Amino acid sequence: ILKEVNEAAGRMLKCDDMYQLKGKRIEDAFPGLIQTDLPEKYKSIAKEGGGLHREQTYYHDEKIQGIYEVHAFQPEENQIAVFFMDISGRKKAEEAVRTSEEKLRSFLDNVDDMVYLIGLDQSISGMNRSIEKVTGFLQEEYKNDPELWVSMIHPSDKPQIDAFFASE
Repeated sequence: ILKEVNEAAGRMLKCDDMYQLKGKRIEDAFPGLIQTDLPEKYKSIAKEGGGLHREQTYYHDEKIQGIYEVHAFQPEENQIAVFFMDISGRKKAEEAVRTSEEKLRSFLDNVDDMVYLIGLDQSISGMNRSIEKVTGFLQEEYKNDPELWVSMIHPSDKPQIDAFFASE
């Protein structure tokens, strides 16, 4: 039975009167949880102690409505405290970064030009497959020998490269 519900929970649940949730069983207050293992886990934590930390995705009409980080623990015997943090925005941003990285990797792997990603410490953080085709050296060889990429620079370009890294 829900004893307390804060205003933030009401906003997350799009519930105008979050106090209407007080006194309800968790399954009645959150019908979407019936399809999950959470009600049983909550009961177990309330009786036996322990805790729970995980991500939970909530669906409505087979569409994601939100992704939450859930923390639950037993503050007193036969009680449970549950904290939900809406991480939907963070998950969307992570997916956007992942998609962007996949597109960049696909582009780099399909371009004929040699592309190195070099850090300010002059270490190689990435490269495309054309490097292996053009130079005959495997990517692993470049990673094991940080000076190898420098040997590929045309002598007339070396002063510009040195000046660039000296200015950083």
